[in-house]
Amino acid sequence: MKRARVLASGAVLGVALGVVPSEARAADRFAADTFEPAPAGDRFSGVESTELLGEAALDLSFVNTFGVAPVAVQVAGRDERTELVGSQFMQHLGAAWTFEDTWKLSLDLPWGVSSVSDDVEGASEARTSQFGLGDLRLGLRGLVGGEPSDPFRMALSGTFFLPTGSEEAFQSDGALRAGPRLLFGGHGMGLQWALSSGVQFRPERQFFDVTLGDVLEHRLAFSYGLTQSGSLIFEAWNGVVIEGPNKVSSNTTTLELELGFRVRVGDLVITPLLGFGAAQGVGTPLLRGVATIAYAPTERAGWHDWEAEDDFIPPPPPPPDHSVGDADGDGLRDAEDACPAQAGIYTEEPITRGCPDRDGDGVVDFRDACPRVPGRRDGEPHERGCPDSDRDGDGLMDDQDLCPDEPGLPSDDPLSSGCPADSDNDGIIDAEDACPNEKGHLALDPGQNGCPRRVSRPDPEEDEEAEDPGDAAEVDRAPAPRTPKPRR
Repeated sequence: MKRARVLASGAVLGVALGVVPSEARAADRFAADTFEPAPAGDRFSGVESTELLGEAALDLSFVNTFGVAPVAVQVAGRDERTELVGSQFMQHLGAAWTFEDTWKLSLDLPWGVSSVSDDVEGASEARTSQFGLGDLRLGLRGLVGGEPSDPFRMALSGTFFLPTGSEEAFQSDGALRAGPRLLFGGHGMGLQWALSSGVQFRPERQFFDVTLGDVLEHRLAFSYGLTQSGSLIFEAWNGVVIEGPNKVSSNTTTLELELGFRVRVGDLVITPLLGFGAAQGVGTPLLRGVATIAYAPTERAGWHDWEAEDDFIPPPPPPPDHSVGDADGDGLRDAEDACPAQAGIYTEEPITRGCPDRDGDGVVDFRDACPRVPGRRDGEPHERGCPDSDRDGDGLMDDQDLCPDEPGLPSDDPLSSGCPADSDNDGIIDAEDACPNEKGHLALDPGQNGCPRRVSRPDPEEDEEAEDPGDAAEVDRAPAPRTPKPRR
C-alpha cells in the first residue's frame, strides 16, 4: 500500500514536472516590439525612405517608444485576452552615414524595459519589470532608380539583427534575423511618400498555440508640408507570418496606424507619433506612442526638405571665409584681388581681376562704357560694354553705318554703306533729286534740284523768273549782247 502511494505520488509529480517544461516550451520568448526605427536622418519614424543626400554626411537619432499590451494570449476559459507583456518601453540610439548621394549605412542600438508575467493565469496581476538590450541592427541602403531630387525614386536595402538582446524581456529571438526590402518614394506639390516591402527571415518560435516565423512586411507613409519647417505625417506598419501552420492568419498578422507631425528646428528634426493596433496578431500593441529627435544637418550637397514646396526659400549663402584673406567674399584672395573691398569677377588681366561687374557682361565696371546694360566685350573704349545699336533702323549697326541717323541701304562702297540711295552719284539723294538718273547740281527749285545746268530757257516765264536776283546766283544765263558805241 505504501509502495502504491509512492508510485502514485511520483506519477503526479512526474505529470506536473512534465507539464511545466512543455508549457515553457509552448511559450518561447521572442522580439515582441514590431516597431523598427527608420535609419537616422530619414523623413519618417518607422518607414524607410529613398531619400539620399550628401557625401559622408552623418545623421543621428534618439527614439522613444511606449507600447501598451504588445503581447497577449487567449487563455482557455477566459473571454478576454491575457496580457503576457503589459507594456514595453524602448529607446533606440541610431546613426547613419550617407555617401555619394547613393549609399546609406545605418546602425541602431535598442534597450528598454518590459513588464512581463511568467504566470499566464495571473498575468494581469503579477508582472515583473525586465530590463535588457535589444538586438543590434545594421542596415545598408542603395539608390537604384532616379536621382536624389527626382519626384520618383527606387532603392534597395538590407538589414541584419544581431542576437544581442534579452529574450527574458521579449527583446530578442536569440538568433540572427535578416531581410531585404524594396523601397519606393517621391515627392510633389508638398506631398512626400514612401513605400517599402520585404521579408524578415526569423527563426521559428512557438507561442502557445501560435507558430511564428518568417514575416512579410509592408510599410507605408505620407507627409504633407504645412509650413516651411513642419508637416503632418501618417504611417502604417504591417507584418504577416508566411510560414508554419498559422501563416496568414489573424493570430500572426500585425497592423499599426500612426498619426503625428514633423517639425524642423535648425539641424534638429522632432517627430512625435501616436497610434493604435488595428489587428490582433501577436506583437500588435493596443496603443503606441513614438517620439523621435534626429540630428540631420542641412549643410549637405543638394539638400532640400521638400516641405511646402511652393513657399520654398533657398537658404542664404554662407558668410565669406575671412580666414583665407578674402574680405569681399568673391572667392579671390585679397593678394590677387584688384578690388579687395568689392565682390567682383575673375579676369585674366591682373588690373581688373576681382573688380565688380554689375551688368554681368564680363567687362568690369570701371572699363564698361555702359555699366548697367550688358554689351559687347570688344570695341573702342567709348563703346566697350555697350550693346550694339541701329539708330535709324535700317538694319546696319551704327558702327558700320556712315549715315547712322538716316535710313539707307547696304553698299559694297564703304563710303556710302547705310546712306540713302543716290543713283546718279551727284551727291543729291534720289528722294530729293528731280533728275535721279542724270548727274546734276544743287538748286533751290525742287523741280531743278539735281538736274544738269541749262544754257538757255525757251520759256519766257522761266526767263523772267531767271531775272529774279534770288535765282541769279543759282542759274546760269546767256551773256547780254554788247551795244556798239556811236562813231564821231
